[in-house]
Amino acid sequence: MSHPFASDDCSTLNCDITLDEIAQVMRRLKRNKFAGLDGIKVEFLLDVGNMLHVPLQIVFNKLLQQGYLASLSTGVIHALHKGGDALQFENYRGITMGPVLAKVFAMILEAQLSG
Repeated sequence: MSHPFASDDCSTLNCDITLDEIAQVMRRLKRNKFAGLDGIKVEFLLDVGNMLHVPLQIVFNKLLQQGYLASLSTGVIHALHKGGDALQFENYRGITMGPVLAKVFAMILEAQLSG
C-alpha cells in the first residue's frame, strides 16, 4: 500500500504501518484497563497474540489513506476521585475511556512522529 503523498521519507507519517510497529505497541499495552464504548479490552488483544496483527495493519493503513472513523474518536469521560472530600469537585479528575483500537493506532502514530 502506498499513501497519496508518499515519498521515500517515512519520517512524517508518509509510510504504511508495519507489523513490527503493531507488535511493538502491543508489547507496551497494560492489562486490567477498562474497555471503551466498543467493549474491547486490552486483554483480548493481548490474549489472541499476533493473530490480529495483519488485520489491524490493513485497517490502520486504510485509516491513514481514507480518513479516521468518528467512532474511534468517541469516548466516555469518567470522574475519578483523587482523595479528600468526595463532595468537593476539585477532588476529582476526568479520564476518557475510548476504544482500545484507537489507542493502539494513536500509539503507533506517536511512535512514528517521535522516532
